[in-house]
Amino acid sequence: MNCSSCGAELPADARYCPACGAAVATRGDERRVATAVFADLVGFTSLGEQMDPENVKNLVDSYFERLVAVVNQFGGRVDKIIGDAIVALFGAPVAHEDDAERAVRAALEMQSLMSQDSDRSGVRMRVGVNTGEVLVGAMKAGGDYTAMGDAINVASRLESAAKPGEVLVGPDTYLATHHVIHYESVGPLTVKGRSEPVDTWRALSPATLPGSKPHSHRAPMVGREIEFGLLSQVAETSVKKSRAYMAMILGEAGVGKTRLAHEIADMAVSEYGAQVLEGRCLPYGEANIWWPIASALRGACSVPDSASDQEALLRCQQFLQDLPDESGRPDASKELSRTASGLMYLMGYDAGGESGRNRESAIRAAQDLVSALARQSPVVFIVGELQWADDEVLELIDNLLERVKNQPVLMLALARTEIEERWRPRLSGRNLLSVTLDTLDEGAASALVESLLGASPTDELRSFLLSRSGGNPFFIEELVAYLLETGEISEIAEGRIGFDLDSGSREMPATLRGLISARLDSLTDSERSVIEAASVIGRRGQMAHLGGMFGETGTADIGETVDSLVAKELLARRNGEFEFRSDLTREVAYETLTKSERARRHTVAARSLAELPGIAGSDTGRTDQLASHFGKAALLTRDVGGLGGVSDDLRAEALEWIERAALRAQEGERSVDAERHFTRMLELLRGEERAERKRALLGRSHAQAWLHRLDEARRDATEALEMARADDDEASVAAALTAIGAAERLGNNLRGASQLFEEAVGLWKKVGDQSGEAEALRAWAMTDLFAGNLEPVRWKLDRAIEIYREIGDLRGEGLALQSVAWAAFRAGDIEESENWVSRSLKVFEQVEVEGSEAWALGLLAWLRYTQGRWREAGDIATDLLARLKAESGPPWAVGMIEILLSQVARADGRIRDSILEARQAHTTFESIGDQWGVLQALLPLSVSLMQSGEPREAIEVLGQALEVLEGLTDPRLAVQAGVSAAAVHVMAGDAASALESLEMAQEVGEIPLASGGGELKTAEVLATLMAGESGRALEMAELVRAELEQTTAFPSFATALAFCHLVQGEPSLAKELAERSLGSGGWLTDQVRAQIALGLAETRLGNQAAALEAFRVSAELAASAEAHLEWVKARYARAMACEELGLPDADRLRSDAEARLNELGISHCGWQALYGAALGRDADA
Repeated sequence: MNCSSCGAELPADARYCPACGAAVATRGDERRVATAVFADLVGFTSLGEQMDPENVKNLVDSYFERLVAVVNQFGGRVDKIIGDAIVALFGAPVAHEDDAERAVRAALEMQSLMSQDSDRSGVRMRVGVNTGEVLVGAMKAGGDYTAMGDAINVASRLESAAKPGEVLVGPDTYLATHHVIHYESVGPLTVKGRSEPVDTWRALSPATLPGSKPHSHRAPMVGREIEFGLLSQVAETSVKKSRAYMAMILGEAGVGKTRLAHEIADMAVSEYGAQVLEGRCLPYGEANIWWPIASALRGACSVPDSASDQEALLRCQQFLQDLPDESGRPDASKELSRTASGLMYLMGYDAGGESGRNRESAIRAAQDLVSALARQSPVVFIVGELQWADDEVLELIDNLLERVKNQPVLMLALARTEIEERWRPRLSGRNLLSVTLDTLDEGAASALVESLLGASPTDELRSFLLSRSGGNPFFIEELVAYLLETGEISEIAEGRIGFDLDSGSREMPATLRGLISARLDSLTDSERSVIEAASVIGRRGQMAHLGGMFGETGTADIGETVDSLVAKELLARRNGEFEFRSDLTREVAYETLTKSERARRHTVAARSLAELPGIAGSDTGRTDQLASHFGKAALLTRDVGGLGGVSDDLRAEALEWIERAALRAQEGERSVDAERHFTRMLELLRGEERAERKRALLGRSHAQAWLHRLDEARRDATEALEMARADDDEASVAAALTAIGAAERLGNNLRGASQLFEEAVGLWKKVGDQSGEAEALRAWAMTDLFAGNLEPVRWKLDRAIEIYREIGDLRGEGLALQSVAWAAFRAGDIEESENWVSRSLKVFEQVEVEGSEAWALGLLAWLRYTQGRWREAGDIATDLLARLKAESGPPWAVGMIEILLSQVARADGRIRDSILEARQAHTTFESIGDQWGVLQALLPLSVSLMQSGEPREAIEVLGQALEVLEGLTDPRLAVQAGVSAAAVHVMAGDAASALESLEMAQEVGEIPLASGGGELKTAEVLATLMAGESGRALEMAELVRAELEQTTAFPSFATALAFCHLVQGEPSLAKELAERSLGSGGWLTDQVRAQIALGLAETRLGNQAAALEAFRVSAELAASAEAHLEWVKARYARAMACEELGLPDADRLRSDAEARLNELGISHCGWQALYGAALGRDADA
């Protein structure tokens, strides 16, 4: 079959002519990102005065004939010719991976063409180039294929603004091509028809050859260890056995073929002294078919691109004369001349003679040259992008390898997998290796991301990059570069990179869009239809659903097509489901569809999904999908002003499913999903649907409150309140008051929230709505709890539980029981709290919608931590955090789990992890403006920073925490802050500041030993010892010893008590207590302190070996925990003990320890005095 436009032969199942881009079969309208080129000839006015009209026309025709040829040469399509202007499109109807680059190169070539004749004719040209989204298709009147959109209009305006001889480009064209085209900025340009100026650049000249990609070696090669090993063995065999090998490195664009080849070449150079030749096939713009071989040999002969014929010949002859001659024939000079002539022909110079003879000479010259080089040293010959090679080049490679088969030559042939359809190397199987590179696995892709960022990404950023890229290294590099360039990501915490809170739309780089569009345009009609349908379903979906979109009852008819897409690495298929390998592919396929077509297909997707077996109202996932498809279809239909063939009942169906999905998301604590559904509901509602609008506003307000977008939550609830009062709708008034109260409570306006909840409870009772009354009571009780007003909490929660049980609301009952558990936890009654948590979780087991139990699980994790079972707490918290993030759970809950994981990490001796988790929690709470949460994050952060040996920052963070404390009303927070501050100051050996902090904590009242009191007493004992009051310290310790022995605070307290007995001159008792502490399984950093106490006790007892072993263990434990300050203190204690034991190295050890303390900014440390007293020295010793 041949193209009706240009006559070129068409491949089977082709949709467009590969030669001219003409459509083979008519497709409907499409939305595409294309580049428009507007070129206008100027200078004809004067010619018209001097020349006959026929001569003018003939001149114009001759220009346009050449200009059209340029457009075709660079892969564009002439859209239209209007008078003396030509309009061309690049990227429609067929996309290439570099359409914007092709367009600018074509524009520059057109200007070059015109400049050759401008002096004679006086005719010049202005060109405007712009990239953007356009709608392409055939006009109903006339049937001509064309493009419409703002991008086309801007290109026209840029052309009008250009001076004769100039090429002006718009911002998207510049962004897509600035690495391959030299530009100079023109600045913002005011163009007709646009309110905002257009940033404009003047294209000057190409900076690289066509098809070049910037090679980034910023990151180490990852995930290619096996392939590198295979190729390294082949290189070694080639060298040691003097045998030619061909290694085909195959894979899709961007998987790292060139990078792997360069790594092998570098290895061969380093280990075997190899010479490297490299050439690359060009996709367009090069008339010399031998270019990939010629460019490699040109480099070997040191012939620059600008060399004249004479210079090139001289350089080739000189290079050949320097090569070893194996023949020794008397006609060597004649042979050299023949080889040089052949090389000249290969490089595109005029070699004279007949074409056929020149071709033979060129092939032989290439063979001779490579063979001669291989006699000097091994040769690595890299030929890239072979899928674009001419058949003559492929035959030359076969002949070349045959010639050098017994020489150390490694040919690395890089190509996309389609090369296998047209070429199989003739080299025997034993000398041929084919390596296909897949995309990176998750581990390797994550390593590449971290390397490119130079820091660890947040989970959100990591997930974004991996899902969007599909593990393609080039995609990852381009996405990271784009996000950094646009400022959408930055360092949000120490060593962590994440999205800025106000980041942009996270659009796709033009380089990737073009590459993916080109791949999609190469698909057959059936493949394109299936991948478009799949893109409507989503990133992944059921094969049965995909089949249903084509009216099938099964998947057999599309299975073969899906398998073809799997083979082309666009989709994956497993267990009855399909999945896009990359989000970017799905995005491009979907965005190509017009809005009308999307509306139709979403409707079909919804109907086919509803008809699948197993659909039920209890299926949350299906409910969300149906709401999404129906909602998108309804909105798109509205946007395009109605759609034939789509039911008028579509909007009503959409509203029904969206509200159902919104309520299920709300019940499952999926606030992001709930907000999204309620927002879509509001978008579809009409003005007269007031009851529905009030429900949607209040539902969205609830979701926004839990997302801590409190101003938005208040705004929605206030609008609903005003509507309800206007409608005399008291139930909705009560609901609005409850919603506003929730926003005020989360915004720490606890008094205002309490008043609103009280008013709401009264109204709920009046209208007889028990569910609303119970919800308001529970919220009111939690407000009291956060205000530190514990007395009324229990009766409100008891009444709420009673109501929930009366009306059979299991979810509400579970939440209320969890609230009782939280109140008990805050009151320090751990046993009672665990009892209520267990009851809550049992109730949640009966709740249909999962999600609400997350609150109870979070509290259970905190309970386990408080009970000293921190590893169990960490397991629960880690699983819960992953779930919360996957389901976009409430950020407040996320922040609390991050704080818990920080505490768990510190308990487990992972101080760096503790700091990172605390910083992440601080970021989370800062992002939602929750000062209570900010305080909760800052306090453990200050403790971990001090332990890690960063005392200045620790004190600074502690100061920030105390500032936050001043704005909060719960008096018990002063206890928490005081205990944390005392711990920080005790670690630094600052007894006075520690005791001052403890006074602040004790002003609140008696603190239960099981909930903070133990830590307080430990800090108080140690600070008092450092202050030189050992008798008082021992007295206060003995008063609480019996009670603390039953708590998780005992290991650290026992160590403090051991120090008391050491100072009192009772090393045997101190040793016993230190060993008890170590046997009690305390925190790793507590064990460091206990080992120090043990070492000092053994020193006092004269057990030198045991003492030194204890100090060794203490230092190792501190080092493993990255607790640098504790490590320095352990070394200081060891130095003082060595002095006491009379060991010869004692002075040096002490000087070193003192220097390290000074480096940390800690001098006159109370621990120095305490260690001295523990060893029986006077205070001045």
